[in-house]
Amino acid sequence: MSLDLDIGPLSWVKSEIDLALERAGAALSAHMANPSGKELADARGHLHQANGALAIVGLAGISEFSDSIEQLVITLAEGTTPWSDEAAATVHLGLNTLRGYLDGLMGGEPNQPLKLLPAFQALMAARGQPAPEPTALFFPDLTQRPPKRDVEPPPLTSDKLEARLKMARMSFERGLLKWLKGENRGIAEMKT
Repeated sequence: MSLDLDIGPLSWVKSEIDLALERAGAALSAHMANPSGKELADARGHLHQANGALAIVGLAGISEFSDSIEQLVITLAEGTTPWSDEAAATVHLGLNTLRGYLDGLMGGEPNQPLKLLPAFQALMAARGQPAPEPTALFFPDLTQRPPKRDVEPPPLTSDKLEARLKMARMSFERGLLKWLKGENRGIAEMKT
């Protein structure tokens, strides 16, 4: 996976994203001061704008994170997630984390969305969702091909190939049996 990021497209929309995130944070703070207003709807609109810009730039993991902030604000606005100071703090955490991450990208840091995982898990937990796996933010560049080998390994003889396949099958079956009995270490054995 290439960690290099062409920040050109991001730099074109970064100021708009920053402005949208700032306005969303201000709207959320205004709602905290006056819960009867329409500030959550405003925050939702600003987050949607920022999320759209990130999606256009092609930052999939960051877009997923941004969308989780927007979804939390949507559920707060609709009332499916109860309003609380903790929920508001989680939204602010998400906004600050996103802003800091984007600033880091612009400063030359590698694009590693897995760094957003703790805040991502907090955002999901605030909505009552199960904790996401790290793979939820992992979007590898599948356009990269593995390097060609300098020397191809010699092909296995039919006897050695048969023995290797037999050992792999036995290892998998042994691991599967352990896993079916409730032993989590069986999963590791199935992988070998």
